[in-house]
Amino acid sequence: MTRFGREARALFALDPAITFLNHGSFGATPLDVLAAQDRFRAELERDPDGFFRYRLRPALREAAAKLGEFIGASGDTLVFCDNATTGVNTVLRSLDLSPGDEILYTDHTYNAVHLAIEAVCAEARAVPKRIALGLDPGGDDEIVARLTEEMMPRTKLAVFDHITSPTAIVMPVERLTRAFKERGIRVLLDAAHAPGQIEFDVTAIGADWVTGNCHKWLFAPKGSAFLYASKEAAPFTRPLIVSHFIAEGFPSGFDYLGTNDPTSFLSIPVACEFFQRLGAGRVRAHNHALVREGAEIFSRLGAKRIPSPRAASMISLALPQSRAALPQDALDLMLGMKERRRINMAAHAFAGALLVRLSAQIYNERDDYERFAQALSDDGWPARVSK
Repeated sequence: MTRFGREARALFALDPAITFLNHGSFGATPLDVLAAQDRFRAELERDPDGFFRYRLRPALREAAAKLGEFIGASGDTLVFCDNATTGVNTVLRSLDLSPGDEILYTDHTYNAVHLAIEAVCAEARAVPKRIALGLDPGGDDEIVARLTEEMMPRTKLAVFDHITSPTAIVMPVERLTRAFKERGIRVLLDAAHAPGQIEFDVTAIGADWVTGNCHKWLFAPKGSAFLYASKEAAPFTRPLIVSHFIAEGFPSGFDYLGTNDPTSFLSIPVACEFFQRLGAGRVRAHNHALVREGAEIFSRLGAKRIPSPRAASMISLALPQSRAALPQDALDLMLGMKERRRINMAAHAFAGALLVRLSAQIYNERDDYERFAQALSDDGWPARVSK
């Protein structure tokens, strides 16, 4: 059995000279999964005509069924897309909005998602309603109360993150979904970070739509994600691209939208098998425990953890400061760590705070976080936003 930590790096193509502490942004694909993708690509190139005309669509349905076994959904409720942002845009463009209708989301919503919401609302003269939860939104009861009090008769859609990107908060999505659905409001769950990072059952959540990335915590190749649609939402969920099979609807109308490289989608079942071979519970236990260790190390610098009601493989911490952080502060921090220290990490400016987001994966160990914290201290970062 592979030991997690430094030994597990051999399973990946990661540069051994770089301390990689940002699995959350783009993931890292194991060599075994990349080899499987190469085999699919070779099959495609041996017979492009036969592959695209006859084999691709049945193969995608088979891959969807296998992914469904892993995330608690039937294959006919799932379609593939390049990333969760594409899944969100697909749902937004499927809505029939009228002037004055509202789409509700929070200040923790991923930047690309809230921009997409604003764009769709501007076109329909609808209202993008952004709810500020701040750096400490409280526990489940407080989060649910704060968001449900914003429900209005014109609220047509609520968009929630399962795990927020800048702040790494695991949201009470089942309770939120139930509360909004009881009022007849549709729910879109942006679960970009959830599959593989936490226990995840799509159907049990109860949302109308769920979109999630497989290339992050599920180890699939880049550009592999899914969109789930409930039986009620599927009939009016349309692909962004109108192509040959649009009349077939969801899901088969999504399976061929023109010539692309579908090998990342076909490799998802291999990634699921890799994950299960390692032991899903074992992976999560390692990652959740390790990132908590990282947070304890960073507390020596005066960093304050952003509280989350539940554990995950990411934690965000606010560095001490005496002025509001700017987006450039986060960019400077990431670039400085990359160029001077050969450390890949994630930082965000959120609600005036400079956040460091720690990610933990099976190839990480405590020394990685010790090295990062020391580099941060040596470069004087806790003081840089105090000028």
